[in-house]
Amino acid sequence: MNRLNPLFKILAICLSFSTSVSEGASDLENEMSFFAALQGKIFECSFTALPRARFTATKVESLAADNSIAATYSSVQCLEPGIIRVSFNSGLWLIAFTDDLSGFVIGNMTSMHEYDATSPELIAFKTHPDWKSARVLPEKMELLDSTGNPFATNPAIYYTDRIQGFLLPNKGKGMLARARSRPGGWYASGNHLGTGIQVDRSGYYRSLVRSNLSGFDQRSAHFNYFLLQGGAEPLASAQEQYSAVLVEERYGPTSENAGKVWNEMGTLRGWARSYKKAPPLHAKAVEHAKENFPRDTARLLQLSVDYAGSLCDSGDFAGAKAQLAAVESLLPKDGSDFLGAYTYYRTLAEAEFGLKAYSSAASHFMTNIQRASESGRKFYGMSGLLGILACQIAQSDIKGANETLQKCLALDEKESQDTGGKDFDRWELAFACVALGNYEAALKHATTANRTGWISYEEYARLACLYLSGQKQESTQLAKAFIGRFGNFNEVNIRRDIDAVTVQFTRTMADPTAPNVKVLEQTWADQVQSLRDRPLKNYIFARVMVAVLGKLKSGR
Repeated sequence: MNRLNPLFKILAICLSFSTSVSEGASDLENEMSFFAALQGKIFECSFTALPRARFTATKVESLAADNSIAATYSSVQCLEPGIIRVSFNSGLWLIAFTDDLSGFVIGNMTSMHEYDATSPELIAFKTHPDWKSARVLPEKMELLDSTGNPFATNPAIYYTDRIQGFLLPNKGKGMLARARSRPGGWYASGNHLGTGIQVDRSGYYRSLVRSNLSGFDQRSAHFNYFLLQGGAEPLASAQEQYSAVLVEERYGPTSENAGKVWNEMGTLRGWARSYKKAPPLHAKAVEHAKENFPRDTARLLQLSVDYAGSLCDSGDFAGAKAQLAAVESLLPKDGSDFLGAYTYYRTLAEAEFGLKAYSSAASHFMTNIQRASESGRKFYGMSGLLGILACQIAQSDIKGANETLQKCLALDEKESQDTGGKDFDRWELAFACVALGNYEAALKHATTANRTGWISYEEYARLACLYLSGQKQESTQLAKAFIGRFGNFNEVNIRRDIDAVTVQFTRTMADPTAPNVKVLEQTWADQVQSLRDRPLKNYIFARVMVAVLGKLKSGR
């Protein structure tokens, strides 16, 4: 690491404190403005002891699932605007908020000590019984003896420029919070680290993936999704690092859970559209299985397919194909693992589609359809047929695509009869109908409902169908109805590549003026690369949107 000379070190300290007051704007100007900014805000937290929280100047309220008050902590001390201490019989919580107050880092600690910063790296503890000084770097904290030499090193977890966690001996944890108002801050040591995020940004926490984990372990490991939804990438990365340590400490570094936790966090990253950073997490799960469960071929196959799927989502189709080729020999020869083989070839088809090897992709989809039929799981055939349809459109085989669409409609009709009219999610089928100009079938499968606070993809297919089929007045009315479902349409949660487009698509359909069409064009241009990175998942939707944009620009 580059070392600063003393003059530049002093300058760095001065700069950091001169800018820190303005970063949080007036919200961090004083204690009153700080708590005023938190008034009415609810935060989800990775701690099970404080799953949902509300903060005031005199108390911290722990909230139940219905937001009723489950517990109140009244011993609250504001160390400075943005950093609070909550004391209770068995210890304390040190809570340090991010500069924009959208999230926080929390430590469940047993002791806390003030420190002075003598340089950007060096700190001097004021009251610690054992430590006098330390060098704090992004990746570690070195405890220093009287001569300035390190005698112990503790790995660090980097949350923000102001907040770091540390892994101490005997499963202990440390937390350092840098003050905004002076060169120094607070250091606490104890048991656990966690994070929090404003519900308005993240949504309420809920279990999203199946897991062998439970309680605090599970909530910690799965909290990355909600941090990412809230736009708190640095906190999410740190939360993942801490969660992996937590699970290793609880179950052992060679345990099944120590590997699975990486896979679960990778899956949730993908669902939160953090596509580029998901594959490294899946890769760690695969390497863990290779090292600790080399004979468990089913486990290695499943984790490897998940890894390949994340590579596809990141746009690395060649990497995904290579990963699948490396584990092809693990597929059971007797066909006993239907789901494992089906997912393998589905992922391989997705990789081939991304490489524009459409014939190969269609062949894998066809194999999966046959596999589903032979195993009596015809429901899985719909996915294969829609995949073949996308391949045919990509090859300009519109006649073949229409024939495949008829097979999709027939299969859907049979499924509906066999299940007594059970309501399936038919949005992909509906968009396929729109893409091929079968508007009658599209309207049949793209139904609407009186919902509050959300819009289904089937309904977006209906909106596109109405407009493209010439029913402009009806499409405008429907778009306005969509907007009316939300108190603030700007708060629509973006979860998939197509969501950012559908939000502006709705606005433009509600008021199809030339300026709004221009905005939709720009939104489409901004999202094109994201759509291309996951072409199979977005291809039919993209075809529909190109047709919509073409008609909007023509003014027909």
